[in-house]
Amino acid sequence: MIKSIKTLMVLCCITINYIQGQAPTEYAASIEVGLEHPEAVKRLNLSAKQLTELPESIGRFINVEHLDLTANQLTTLPAAIGKLKKLKRLDIGQNKLTTLPNEIGNLEHLERIDLSYNQLTQLPESIGNLKKLTRIDLGHNQLESLPESFGNLSSLKRLDIYKSKLTSLPQSIGKLAALTELYLGYNNITALPESFGNLVNLSELFLNGNQLTKLPSSFGKLINLNPVQLTGNPFEEKEKENIKVSFSKLNFKF
Repeated sequence: MIKSIKTLMVLCCITINYIQGQAPTEYAASIEVGLEHPEAVKRLNLSAKQLTELPESIGRFINVEHLDLTANQLTTLPAAIGKLKKLKRLDIGQNKLTTLPNEIGNLEHLERIDLSYNQLTQLPESIGNLKKLTRIDLGHNQLESLPESFGNLSSLKRLDIYKSKLTSLPQSIGKLAALTELYLGYNNITALPESFGNLVNLSELFLNGNQLTKLPSSFGKLINLNPVQLTGNPFEEKEKENIKVSFSKLNFKF
């Protein structure tokens, strides 16, 4: 009987706290609600809120693991974003970002980031600090190059920079040994670095719609590719035949 009464009292207290809006929750759909117990929030969904900026108070969500900012009007992120040290997933697609703060490199537990459909023209060198990152989506931006530090993303498995303005890739891209999927279609890439052949775990590669006329001699090491998408590049017919002979183990789609 006593045990039952104690249980009932605990349930009553929980109910009262919930009604008063004081019960901690792991999910919040607004900053205002989340700030009632910011340390309890693990998922903060701020997508499609017509946000034009994020307040510095975003840094109070020190335990958040998933932050969704998709489909807003953000042009920049506050430096306080770097305080979210437990963040594993960050979705900022479909905004108007032109730059990222250097503090983005402080998100040492980040595993996935979506930056697609923005207006980014460059990435900070600090992006290379995200050693646990396995997927990054950068498609539909204005990027012309990648920082040399990009090669430090040792856990990266999927890289999507579809329909941007890349003209080249850094030599360091060859250090992305874990990479299995690489989407570089519809950029302005004129040549691939010799280090490209070090990406021996690649199984998906899209280079269609670029300005390639040759492939590096190291390309033959990419034996897990099937097929290699090269349609829409200005290869001369003679060069296409040379490529097929030189890399006979690969299946090319010109």
